Amino acid sequence: MKRSIWILSFALLLLGGMNTLSAQDLKRSQDRPEVVAKAKVSELSQTLDLTGDQQRTIFRAMVKYEKARSQEENYDLEAVMKKTLTAEQFDQWKKMKDN
Repeated sequence: MKRSIWILSFALLLLGGMNTLSAQDLKRSQDRPEVVAKAKVSELSQTLDLTGDQQRTIFRAMVKYEKARSQEENYDLEAVMKKTLTAEQFDQWKKMKDN
């Protein structure tokens, strides 16, 4: 009887621990530079009406920026954005960024 209670307790403890681990993995994947960049590009695409080429270029720039930011390196995202966006889109992006 004691053995079956011990096995049941151990199984419940094991299941609870696995749930915590999977929640941590989910959070970790949301912090990846690619995931963050995709979300930002999606938002910018809707706001600035980006073309496909602009989306790809900005996605690559955002991934580099997020990786550099996580490693505390300096990456000039503004230069890439200015080169990629039209003048009107760049002005809108600057206003969004400042807010």
